[in-house]
Amino acid sequence: MSFSQSASYQLCSRPLSELAAELANGKLSDQALAEASLANQRFCDEHLQAYQFRNEAAFLASAGKAARLRSRGEAGPLTGLPVSVKSLFAAEGYQCYAGTKFPLPDAWQQPGTVVTRLQQMAAPLSGLTHASELAFSGLGINPHWGTPRNPWDAQHHRVPGGSSAGAAISVLCGSAQFALGTDTGGSVRVPAALAGLPGLKLTAGRWPMDGVVPLSTHFDSLGIIARSVADLTLVFKALDPHPAPAETGSWRFVLADSSSTETLAEPLHQAFFAVIDTIKRAGIEVTDCAHGLFRQIRTLLREGPNTAAIECAAFIASEIPSWRHELGPRTDVLISEGERVSAVDYLNRMKQLTAIQDYAGRRLDEDAIMLSPTTTRSAPLLSELHNNAAQASASGALLQNTVVANICGFCALTLPCGFDDEGQPLGLQLMARGHQEHRLLAAAAQLEACLDFRRPVPPVFA
Repeated sequence: MSFSQSASYQLCSRPLSELAAELANGKLSDQALAEASLANQRFCDEHLQAYQFRNEAAFLASAGKAARLRSRGEAGPLTGLPVSVKSLFAAEGYQCYAGTKFPLPDAWQQPGTVVTRLQQMAAPLSGLTHASELAFSGLGINPHWGTPRNPWDAQHHRVPGGSSAGAAISVLCGSAQFALGTDTGGSVRVPAALAGLPGLKLTAGRWPMDGVVPLSTHFDSLGIIARSVADLTLVFKALDPHPAPAETGSWRFVLADSSSTETLAEPLHQAFFAVIDTIKRAGIEVTDCAHGLFRQIRTLLREGPNTAAIECAAFIASEIPSWRHELGPRTDVLISEGERVSAVDYLNRMKQLTAIQDYAGRRLDEDAIMLSPTTTRSAPLLSELHNNAAQASASGALLQNTVVANICGFCALTLPCGFDDEGQPLGLQLMARGHQEHRLLAAAAQLEACLDFRRPVPPVFA
């Protein structure tokens, strides 16, 4: 029997709303769901290496706490539903390494607001998932802890996408019902897209970032990966501290400028516009944008220093200076570049980025949802990424479109929409103005229904 036919995989592949309802009415016990999740975790450990750390005893204890809360009528919407968190998060019972060789200092080992809320709600923590070192790179490679395997290729080791490298895999294999990650330039959307899953990047600052190791204090945001837009919506509403609007309002779809598609290989180019044609044939209007926002962002990023590298270099100098020469090769190159930037150049750069954010907010109307490919290439083979130049090129191709949302202060979501000619998943990116998450999720649900994406079994699971 294949893994995909196992009872544990079948159970954990069901919608969150169904699992939550059966937990609430007693048809499913918290312990049974936890045991199924553990069976899937063990498969994941053997074949995919999504997790840096797991704690089965603590996981089962949390399932027991969920059952007790439920018996007292105190269960929340996420009680009993297993969750994984990226290794940049501090969590009780774990040490936070943030993808480095060593555990972070004690100040970074204290769980923050979001993880504390999950643990209070007794959403069992399946473990800390692998991440790129200090959240650099869209590939998911880690020189200290290894690189999780993308399950969509049974013959070759393809990268999972990063920097939330193990997050999407933990959901795809059913070891977690949803995953939390961080997104500074695409680190939630890229691994979600390469796994054939939806992933939501929140507006920066919408959720507290305490208890999370920073990459860029200006552009870091949190995000969720789940199996469907409905699952994303359930988790978002359960954790979001802001009052929900009475209604999401209307929206209209706008196609990003040609800069978002001009570097696509021909098969990906055809696949993306086939998706847009499907949307139009369903009677949904998609108009061309009246501005070149993607092109302007690409030009801006080519012409100035990497602010994330500068801000991360400052974090290292302040918090972990003795580790400077213990960093992996790719991180070392990026940090070295950041260290060479003067304070004047950094401040001028931030002035440029603030100006483009203001411009973007004016150009994208409040009701507009902008569409683009999530990535400009599918998951590369790990064997192709043998030096810094190859990694930089591949990471840039994966992050080229997603970083636009971070620079502009938007919220964004990737939606699975098909496969390339090698069987690798493709993602459709939706972007909206900041703090329009409810509208973005509703628009994504409309497109998800329109595309009717049928996720086959990943080859590694067959």
